[in-house]
Amino acid sequence: MGRRIFNRMVIEISLAVGHCVSRHALWVLMHDRKVDPEQMGSEEVAAFCGLPLRRFLASQGLHLPALDLQRLERQLRGINPYRPDPYDRVEGLERVA
Repeated sequence: MGRRIFNRMVIEISLAVGHCVSRHALWVLMHDRKVDPEQMGSEEVAAFCGLPLRRFLASQGLHLPALDLQRLERQLRGINPYRPDPYDRVEGLERVA
């Protein structure tokens, strides 16, 4: 389920900033933080919100206004790998948990 969480993080961040962010850069950052993207849980996502997220955005040359950043953090904290999300349904990947 961790990989699904990571994939959803990439999607949510990309939607918030208006273009695709580097999957590889986020993957490397997670490993630098001693987090395995294949095994991520909600605790790791919550720990990424705040300063680490702002630093990641800055490293990509991106900035979000405070309200948009709060909205993004709320979206990230709400990721539930056991519940199909709209992206899964669109891609036809809906799974029964």
